[in-house]
Amino acid sequence: FCTLLALLTRRVTMKFTRVAMRPLVSSPKRILFFGGDEVSLATLKRVVERSQRVGGDVVVVHPPAPPVAVGKKAAKPSSGDLPCGAPPTVCGTNPVGDFCREHGLRAFEVDHPKSMAKSSVCGDVLSAAASFDATVVCSCRYFIPDSLLREAPPAINMHPSLLPKYRGASPIIETLRRGDTEGGVSVIKLEPGLLMDCGDVLEQRTLAIDPWCDLREYFPRATEAGAA
Repeated sequence: FCTLLALLTRRVTMKFTRVAMRPLVSSPKRILFFGGDEVSLATLKRVVERSQRVGGDVVVVHPPAPPVAVGKKAAKPSSGDLPCGAPPTVCGTNPVGDFCREHGLRAFEVDHPKSMAKSSVCGDVLSAAASFDATVVCSCRYFIPDSLLREAPPAINMHPSLLPKYRGASPIIETLRRGDTEGGVSVIKLEPGLLMDCGDVLEQRTLAIDPWCDLREYFPRATEAGAA
């Protein structure tokens, strides 16, 4: 996934069209990252690693931790309706937010439950967006506002399915629930005015799925393939 940041510096042959992207430095140093769950975390770790090699900086926009009922501890979600096990996420946790705090990354926490555009941090992110070299989106709970995409540098999004299949939430679970024998990840270009998980396909990687493959096996394969 991180190697595709270099694609932002030149013309790229898409699946159906040829698109001229805005010029960028060959090794993006300032990266604006949007994400919040375990899928995001795998990509964020790789982005931070690559950025630090060139003396770069990563700023993160992430949702708050899901609420936990008063008097109850965070618990693993039920796996009763999932294909052979639950993903390694825990209700009431914020893996990306925790990672930012542990590693001293500057982060904006979206404070609106449903809309980034209505969040108080949207203006702060918008005012700083043009100062970045690249925008990376991965499993972000929110729709990125068009106003932000217009001001931000070229944006790419990693989605853990072979788009256009399984747009939206839970693509990894849907891939297994439907019994697919082939899954994968997609990296697309984000632009204003498009629907969720729509855009020119920059790259897709396929992953074979054995009949006995469960979520505990496929989840890390898909997230690591997307981050690579």
